[in-house]
Amino acid sequence: MIENGKGGSEGSLLLSLRVRYEDMGWMHEILRKPPPAQPGEVNYSLIDRFTLAHFGIGFAYCVLGFGFGITVFLAVAWEILENPLKVHLRFLFPHATADTTQNILGDTIAVLLGWVVCYYS
Repeated sequence: MIENGKGGSEGSLLLSLRVRYEDMGWMHEILRKPPPAQPGEVNYSLIDRFTLAHFGIGFAYCVLGFGFGITVFLAVAWEILENPLKVHLRFLFPHATADTTQNILGDTIAVLLGWVVCYYS
């Protein structure tokens, strides 16, 4: 072991960091992703049958008086949480496959577009 100059050793510091990382296994379990969507399935392409629903949510956020910044935050937060929720609460999702990056982008754009259309109507 290598002394760190403070009476401890690098080995014990590394062991301590490793134990803390391993204690966070619950975080990996919570953030686990469902199986990925395949080409032709819902959740795979930029636009799918839930795009209109995302547009409607953005429109509703505007009607409820949410600002654009809050709408961006909620849209991004949902997309971050959606895949792990599909693992733990499968019964809430008709298609519990992981969204692809392009689908996440499409969903987020649809929410923001819904807000913009409402705001400027």
